[in-house]
Amino acid sequence: MRTVITGAAGYIGSYICREWNIPDQDQYDIVFSQDQNVENRDTQTRIAEGTDTIVHLAAISGVRNCYKHPGEAWRINTRATLRLAERAKAAGVKTFIFPSSSAVYGREEGHIEESQKTRPLTVYGHTKLLAERIIELASDTFRVVILRKSNVYGTGTFRKPGTVMESFITNALNGQALFISGSGKQARNFIHIEDTAELYKEIADRPDFPSGIYNVAGPDTLTIADLAALIESWPQEIAWHATNLYYDCSKLCSVLKMRPARTIAQYIGERLNEKRNPERS
Repeated sequence: MRTVITGAAGYIGSYICREWNIPDQDQYDIVFSQDQNVENRDTQTRIAEGTDTIVHLAAISGVRNCYKHPGEAWRINTRATLRLAERAKAAGVKTFIFPSSSAVYGREEGHIEESQKTRPLTVYGHTKLLAERIIELASDTFRVVILRKSNVYGTGTFRKPGTVMESFITNALNGQALFISGSGKQARNFIHIEDTAELYKEIADRPDFPSGIYNVAGPDTLTIADLAALIESWPQEIAWHATNLYYDCSKLCSVLKMRPARTIAQYIGERLNEKRNPERS
């Protein structure tokens, strides 16, 4: 069986390629040469032909990048996704896995389930939501699995720069203050990159996994202020404040065998231990 990964140079894509032992010729991205660039129509045809599963991770990632480059974000996140999915179906690809984002919901608050109205507030969220139209291509012979994931963190082939998690930890390791933008009361859910990759793997390996749009979240939801306090107080434990944010993943859990289990506290401990044991970093 042939599995192709797009976004192979990215944070999640590079980790999956390493963990799944994806051959170089089955790795594509937007930063590679024209022959490996997922925007290229001929490249899209090569991706699709003779392929069983496509994990389409290639994107302009993040709110800031999409705000700075809206045209490029629409071209890659939306148009390239729609065209690749169409070519994949026409070529006989069996499974198309597409990571969307919780950004399609807009404000991260309250009880969030897949059936509720989407109100993206950012260019990133809009481009991801428009790309979700690929669900209309789903059929008995072409599975389309869309994953509205929360905030992915953890050490892959590299650590994702610019995230609140990594910024806080880096400042703590350097003995610097942790800067909180806004009130700090904004709540976020986090899912570890290893859990994310395992989830993708189960979906890719299971032909009975149904097409659909699914929320994907980890076990930890906390405010930004509590995240900062957790890092600053480590190794002492703190009690988190309750939040009104809840990603309802019951739809995913009804068909998924694995469960995201890695915690923020475990990761913070591993990272902050690097200062005590620098040879392990």
